[in-house]
Amino acid sequence: MAQGTGQQPAPDWRRLIGEAAANRPAPVIAETFIRKWQSASQPVRLRCADDNNYVVKGRQMGRMAFTDHVAARLGRAIGAPVPEAVALVDVPQELIAANPVEMAHMQPGVGHGTKMIDVQVIGLPYSAITKHTINLDLRC
Repeated sequence: MAQGTGQQPAPDWRRLIGEAAANRPAPVIAETFIRKWQSASQPVRLRCADDNNYVVKGRQMGRMAFTDHVAARLGRAIGAPVPEAVALVDVPQELIAANPVEMAHMQPGVGHGTKMIDVQVIGLPYSAITKHTINLDLRC
């Protein structure tokens, strides 16, 4: 508490933000294009260097990708039911060039990625997997 006021001292936001930025995880590198969704944000499914698949919204989405990433991290911090793994995904220019039709809308650089969940791992029957996949397509 601040002396004599009964209030907590104001956080040193500049220091806290600097520390958080210095400790952020390195982006995972996208290596292989898998598919593109035809929705407003046009996310793409990419296989990355950590051997996981991510649904990626690129830098071209600007604030939308930033908002998704911040909301996912804050949600996870407060225990909300959000995807366990969100990551910064570096989309190289070479990957875009190798997939010019499917990735023409993407800009190279770091974007927001949500780790794909292998529904077969959680033991759903085939009918549920098909329904789950359709629902994922509609959400993107």
